[in-house]
Amino acid sequence: MIARGDMDVAVPVAVRAPGAHYLIRKGVLVRPYYCNIFLGSLGSMSATPFNLAAMVRALPEGTVWSATRIGRFQFYVNSMAIAMGGHVRVGLEDSLYYDREKVHLATNAGLIERVVKVAGAMGHQIASPDKARRIIGLSKLQPRIRIESIQDFSDARVEERVK
Repeated sequence: MIARGDMDVAVPVAVRAPGAHYLIRKGVLVRPYYCNIFLGSLGSMSATPFNLAAMVRALPEGTVWSATRIGRFQFYVNSMAIAMGGHVRVGLEDSLYYDREKVHLATNAGLIERVVKVAGAMGHQIASPDKARRIIGLSKLQPRIRIESIQDFSDARVEERVK
């Protein structure tokens, strides 16, 4: 988690190569540590079981971690993470298709259902929202910001919005 004073915010650190210890020494990261490991994309290690294992071993002890791959190998990396006892990040933000060939458009519900099936087949239960918050070190969800009003700019001219 990134140090944020008294705010109850979990900001996952995107990890593409080993090195979180530097950020810990500098005080940028504070416990509980929560990292998303990205493999197989530009600027990251290739999406192999060996590389995922190396990344997990390099994390500080007690780090909560998830793994994903943006694009066609998301399911492959998610499955490896589940098999290793980690967590996953899944959704249309990371993968628009169900298949590597990019033929079948995905939905968030479908991507989640697929990961739930894999986790179940491996004997893992899916965390409830409250349990997920506890896992990453957040307290029970409580609204902290009240929006009193939102100004509507829908019929304002673009030049006026830029000012």
